[in-house]
Amino acid sequence: MADTIIYLVISLLVSLIFVILGIGQYRAEKPVVINTGEKPPREDELISVTEWNHRHGRNFIIFGLCAFYYVINCDMLRES
Repeated sequence: MADTIIYLVISLLVSLIFVILGIGQYRAEKPVVINTGEKPPREDELISVTEWNHRHGRNFIIFGLCAFYYVINCDMLRES
């Protein structure tokens, strides 16, 4: 039982990282990209900076939530 709790807490923390990154990108006023080595586009290269940040932020939020949902379901399958 303790290993399940540890597993879920660690999974929640990792998923929360992506959700927090997504919220930060969603609220940013300048174009933001995740640190992959590429430079973010300049504001004059985008039609809408807000739309750019909202789409990327939403992707991270959805990814974080799906990752945690997947971990919970795998844990339930493992126990049954």
